[in-house]
Amino acid sequence: MADTDKSLDDLLEELAEVQGRLLELPSDAFAERFGLQKRQDALREQTARFARDWDLDRSSEDLLAELVSLQARVKSIDSLRINTAAQQFSSDGSIGPIGDGGGAIRLNQGIADAQGVGELQARIGRIKAILTDRGVDFDTR
Repeated sequence: MADTDKSLDDLLEELAEVQGRLLELPSDAFAERFGLQKRQDALREQTARFARDWDLDRSSEDLLAELVSLQARVKSIDSLRINTAAQQFSSDGSIGPIGDGGGAIRLNQGIADAQGVGELQARIGRIKAILTDRGVDFDTR
């Protein structure tokens, strides 16, 4: 059966088998390892295609609801950010503990990274692209 005819469950099952076989291989089995890694890459690509295509089959209303939810999540994370201007000085006018600005910037970046803001923004972009292709106005919601 060709990969394009397999269900997502079949692909994931085969991917798990390939990964298991890779772990069991002796360290000097270079040719077999190369073949299994090529198969693993092909299976990963096919499963990723399922995820991309799944969005295309979803209704615009469903995508809009997810978009609103993701945007609210990003806004919530943004509210955790440290205001670098306000943190510049302490109440007595001296330089605060993160007064150089760099500390606050690093903390803000750490917060964003820990909360997965990059992935959320990528997902928002993907949904907006699909909605734009469909001619759906998502900015008014």
